[in-house]
Amino acid sequence: MVVVHFFTLNFHQLEVNMENLERLLIIDDETAILEVYSSFFKKRGYIVDTATNGIDGIELLKHNKYNVAIIDISMPKMDGIAVSKHIKDNFSNTDTIIITGHGEKEDAINAINVGVSAWFEKHGLRLETLHDKIKELINNYSVENIGKILSSINFGETDDK
Repeated sequence: MVVVHFFTLNFHQLEVNMENLERLLIIDDETAILEVYSSFFKKRGYIVDTATNGIDGIELLKHNKYNVAIIDISMPKMDGIAVSKHIKDNFSNTDTIIITGHGEKEDAINAINVGVSAWFEKHGLRLETLHDKIKELINNYSVENIGKILSSINFGETDDK
């Protein structure tokens, strides 16, 4: 006889540290930004990869799964809007955040049109604010995240014969 314990799962009360399972990609041509952001998020338990241009970032996306990509808008080889569009078209489970040193209205409209999840000015950006947005995007409880949570729970099934 199989005994199954029934329960109600309340995701707001479930204490699972999802950050330790999450992976970020940071794409920026400024190495100082890559170093500061990477260090900040690694200290908070994220797996972080970096790229200095959009083409290298897309190459990383081909080989790794990322929850969120933080992308500079102005880079050589491929700008942040083009990278974001490529991600939405080919890696739809990865949310994108644009960071910029200059907020042009046309760029913001283009970012919205390609499905960017958030837009931040680099100057004066508190990394805690960026972190809050990343946590919000990750904790949207996608089907995949729910699967991770459920697979970590012992449902108390027993085999009584």
